[in-house]
Amino acid sequence: MDLNLELFASTASRTNLHYSVIHVENDNDKYLKLRELVAEADCPTIVYVSRTKRTKELAAKLTRDGYKALPFNGKMEADEKIANQDAFMNDQAHIIVATSAFGMGVDKKDVGLVVHYDISDSLENYVQEAGRAGRDPGLNARCYVLYSDNDLDKHFILLNQTKLSISEIQQVWKAVKDLTKHRMKVNCSALEIARQAGWDDSVSDIETRVRTALAALEQSGYLVRGNNVPHVYATGIMVKNMDEARERIAASLLFGSDEIEKAVRIIKSLISQKHIAKAQDSEAESRIDYLADILGLSKRDVISVVERMRQEGILADSKDISAYLQDAGDSERKSQILLERFAKLEQYILNHIPDGALRISCKQLNENAVNDGINTSKEKDIRTLLYFLTVKGYTRKKEDAARNMEISRQADLESTIRRFEKRLEISRFAVEWLYKLAFDAEKKNALDKAIQFSVVELLNRIKSNFQSLFGGLDDIQLEDVEEALLYLSKIGSLKLEGGFLVLYNAMNIQRIKDNKSRYKQDDYRMLNEFYKLKIQQVHIVANMPI
Repeated sequence: MDLNLELFASTASRTNLHYSVIHVENDNDKYLKLRELVAEADCPTIVYVSRTKRTKELAAKLTRDGYKALPFNGKMEADEKIANQDAFMNDQAHIIVATSAFGMGVDKKDVGLVVHYDISDSLENYVQEAGRAGRDPGLNARCYVLYSDNDLDKHFILLNQTKLSISEIQQVWKAVKDLTKHRMKVNCSALEIARQAGWDDSVSDIETRVRTALAALEQSGYLVRGNNVPHVYATGIMVKNMDEARERIAASLLFGSDEIEKAVRIIKSLISQKHIAKAQDSEAESRIDYLADILGLSKRDVISVVERMRQEGILADSKDISAYLQDAGDSERKSQILLERFAKLEQYILNHIPDGALRISCKQLNENAVNDGINTSKEKDIRTLLYFLTVKGYTRKKEDAARNMEISRQADLESTIRRFEKRLEISRFAVEWLYKLAFDAEKKNALDKAIQFSVVELLNRIKSNFQSLFGGLDDIQLEDVEEALLYLSKIGSLKLEGGFLVLYNAMNIQRIKDNKSRYKQDDYRMLNEFYKLKIQQVHIVANMPI
């Protein structure tokens, strides 16, 4: 490019940080040592722990003993996280007890003490977390690791539980060969591959293990993974209970007498999964492949029944979505704030995907976003957005065993941004309209603050209020409104009333090597070196100078 570039290099050495490891006998001894370090230092302190539950337990314990401490973890509500971080940054609390979720964008110069109450799972993470101390070069800061022999055992047990053996990868490779016996390319889910490999429910975290095995096979040139092929079959459950579902199935002309019991079993499982998801505040969705596996039915049979229940109105399609605002009576308008926060992050992500592909880890993408001024960015939020963008066909995403992602757009940047802006305007209108409905309901002393509406009603409202919006009345379709509502649901601004996705998330896999090829020890070498490095890093952290 005919440019003269000048090199600026600096050392990673932090001479004002002093590292120490303290061996403790048990949990009680560990807490007493932590309290002693906190009392001696009397300065802004970060205590890192490995479990979200422990952040609250340890913060409460320290506060009870006279040291005001606040928790911070990735599963906390966004408002609580921001409030606790601000309190620490503004010296309203001297101690923050956090998981590794705390740190990105935190540039507090006077942190004089960082204590790892639990050992980090890697040397890289430890150095990054300990590096939150002594941002002011003139401040001498202390970095401690508290550990017992049991801590090391826990790390090694966890590593062994997640480690893939060569035989497991060979089993997955055999499954892929069986599934591609008649054609080199196939669309299938991780669960289907696991079952073909002979794995049962005793295998923990099946999806992650299958995807890790596929990444290892791809790296060694045995196969190529294409774009994921997600398909949403329904967006909600429209019946109130099983009695209503059974009556409507029995009365339907779409189900033969021999199919009624099968349909009843499927809707019963869906209703049950919906209630479980609601109780656990987890993803409100059911996978077609898991449903077939649980009920002992073929995937084709499940899809056929789901599609007919959607035609019958037992399951929802886009025309039947209804929703309510989470904070309908809240003067702070949290849903609106959340929408704008996610919109800012999404626009950043879309603008940073080049015409080819973006190859990056979620952690690095989050760090880049924070450094570029998106201060509220979180890894969890990025994964939420990438999941939505992939399901709705904005992007394609692949992830390898080391959790490095390859993200590419499915359209040019201009078209993608135009679609994003259209959805954002619809989302803004929907949220604002719902706030108005909530306010009107409150004036009427409505006991139920759930503001329900149909997607058709929302579409008509947009058309009647904004005739020139998006270039004309005919430009906005029902599918655009559905996409906006799904987006608001995924980011947490709205809760879909009855919203429950029934989907099939297939992977596109193309076999390259012939059917006689066998995954060999030499192919496994690189992955095995990765596991050895992880074990070595735990040892290094635990064996720093005492």
